[in-house]
Amino acid sequence: MVTDPLADVRVLRIGDRLAGRTLTRLLTDQGARATVVDLDDPDARAKAIAACAGCDIVVDAGAIGRADAAGLGFDDLAPVRPGLIYCSLPVFPPAPADVAPGAGGASAGRVSAGTVSAGTVSAGTVSAGTVSAGTVSAGTVSAGGVPVDDDIAIAAELGLNFVAGREPRDEELPVGSSFGAFLAAGYVMAALLRVRRDPSGQRIVVPLAAATLTTVARRLIRAADPALVDPVAGPRLPIASRYACSDGCFVQSGGAYSRFVETFVDVIGRPEWRPEAVQALLGLPTAADEAAWRGRLDAVFLERTADEWERAINDAGGSCTRCRTRAEWLAEPHARESGIVVDDGTSIRAGRAVRVFEAAPDGGSPAPRDGGAAQRGDGVAQRGDGVAQRGDTVAEHGDGVAVARNGGGLGDSGSPLRGVVVVDLSIVLAGPTCGRALGDLGADVIKVDDPHRPISPYGWLEVNRGKRSILVDLRRDEGREVLWRMLSGADVLLENYRHGKLDQLGFGFADVARACPGIVYASLNAFDVGGPWAARPGWEHNAQAATGMQLALGGWGPGRPPDQVTYPLNDFGTGLLGAYGILLALRRRDATGAAQFVAGSLARTATFISSPLFEEQAADRAASSVRWLRCPDGYVGVLHSVSGRAASEGGALDGDLIRDAADVAGRAASREEAAERLRASGFGCVVVRGSAELPDRPWVRDSGLVVEWEHPRWGALRQSRARGWATGFEPSPSYPAHDPGQDTSVLLAEHGYDDVDIRRLVESGAVASVPLFEMWSVA
Repeated sequence: MVTDPLADVRVLRIGDRLAGRTLTRLLTDQGARATVVDLDDPDARAKAIAACAGCDIVVDAGAIGRADAAGLGFDDLAPVRPGLIYCSLPVFPPAPADVAPGAGGASAGRVSAGTVSAGTVSAGTVSAGTVSAGTVSAGTVSAGGVPVDDDIAIAAELGLNFVAGREPRDEELPVGSSFGAFLAAGYVMAALLRVRRDPSGQRIVVPLAAATLTTVARRLIRAADPALVDPVAGPRLPIASRYACSDGCFVQSGGAYSRFVETFVDVIGRPEWRPEAVQALLGLPTAADEAAWRGRLDAVFLERTADEWERAINDAGGSCTRCRTRAEWLAEPHARESGIVVDDGTSIRAGRAVRVFEAAPDGGSPAPRDGGAAQRGDGVAQRGDGVAQRGDTVAEHGDGVAVARNGGGLGDSGSPLRGVVVVDLSIVLAGPTCGRALGDLGADVIKVDDPHRPISPYGWLEVNRGKRSILVDLRRDEGREVLWRMLSGADVLLENYRHGKLDQLGFGFADVARACPGIVYASLNAFDVGGPWAARPGWEHNAQAATGMQLALGGWGPGRPPDQVTYPLNDFGTGLLGAYGILLALRRRDATGAAQFVAGSLARTATFISSPLFEEQAADRAASSVRWLRCPDGYVGVLHSVSGRAASEGGALDGDLIRDAADVAGRAASREEAAERLRASGFGCVVVRGSAELPDRPWVRDSGLVVEWEHPRWGALRQSRARGWATGFEPSPSYPAHDPGQDTSVLLAEHGYDDVDIRRLVESGAVASVPLFEMWSVA
């Protein structure tokens, strides 16, 4: 009988903040059993200590610092339960004086005492760069003594709800709480992997804002070379956009590659547009050209209903999604059949954020690896044809960074995934984000790409740092043999193609599990496994359209047309959840010896993030509305029902209070002055910032959340790096993304190919040894 991955784990949750509730749910959905202690209970301390004696993980979900004040901090509970993992979720990172910036992060001495320096995380103060005066209180960011919802504070600070030229909007999605929980789930699993070998207790601190920085990471990339620009920022074919249809509904069209454009023009009956449209996908000379194309497509989509377009384009192999309401999505057959939405007859809820199977979800049942529950990598541990050895060799990166392949157990020393090999076949964002997260935890990630697929240098750099790269053509027999050799020594295969796509090449789960017993096979796609949409292609915007996000976020124009979340929260969220799923699978693989299948999707992540809005905790979000006030240099947000003045006068900001607040803001010379005056007048408020300000914010700059490299191609390179802090391990120091194909020859040599073999593979086209960006420049 297959048990849930965390069936042997016990969790104690202290308090009720949404981030802590979400983390606890991620754990209990995988079989963990949880006890909840209400800090308002007079017997809270006694109950928590009693429960802690039998638990493995404590989730501090209370108001920041309240657990410590109640005698329920890490220092208090660690002696009760040896090996305890204690996870805190502050809004912002510890003060710069309390956390060593750079690769080292928080020192074990500082965090192991149960605080990140006395009076910082445990006492609830974060002294640098917070949204307000720099303190955290009542479980939320304090704005002049008035508590501010965690997610409102983070959305304003990171500019999630702001697009230049528009008024900010209320951010109903709990993005900060969700991403904090997603990253924390991975850190907690990493700690569980280590606790088997190191029974000392571990303190984990995952600031919500630090985790959420992932969502805007692409906006923060800067390089000295002016040639590095974001290609999607310029005018191009507006195929990935929303269009009104003949029935008044909207569709989200999609297509990032030429074959989708070709399919699209055939379905709409304009095959003569094909050459021009394919060229326009690469870029257009002016914004006027893009507007002309949009006018053409506006007229085309008015020829049929939204359902007719969705059916016709998807049946032809293209990508098109009707923009559904959230209620429509919850009733959609695909959502139910895939398990993304669960209806037990009494309530409707989101399914598991990621699923882990010990057999293929379509019924395949791989045999356990020889040796049953024996640990992987004990000694040489040859797999497949015996070419790849997991001995005590050390493979050097091209830039001199060493990857240990010491054959030890998971998390035996240093980073928790030291010695784990990941073969990353994924593309675009979700899959590469997952691989990057595993690399941050110490895995040796080998990125495998098609030498013929266009790759944007701008997008590549963000999600592929800390990986080695090889270009392999899997359509060729020799290319497939190269991949089999790499898989013979791998722990994880990661892919994010449409469900079933790799089966066509012979690399489906059943095939790989038979050849590589004990492997973890992770599949992250648009619409999940199971259900009628499983094989549909899709991207971030399609998942947003299907699950109700776009219609819920409409309202910036007449008739409330759907609008898109301006950052890829589902792509990045799916990547972090995929890493969590892989860590779950590695833990169970080590216990059972059997191959594991991890399944996640953009639509599943979108539904999970939205779940507080349709499940019971929706009432908790009712007090989150904001009134936005214009200042000379931007906006501040005044909280409605959490304002101190509003609370004392009936719980809402009426017209007089809004006029008072607007008058105060209007007399200020800046956002900062307006916020200071509003707080002094008793209003709760937040300052809305743009992403360009983030690198210089103290909580980002001084916490090692922005790194600067000297890239051999692009020169000085700056990018962000979401992270948490833990006593039991440090994230990998990482390194800038190698060019696609930069490590082809080195990796082939590691897997048993000599110079003659490598020349033969290059000449046949099975691999490419010249980095892809160099191939482009030569062409």
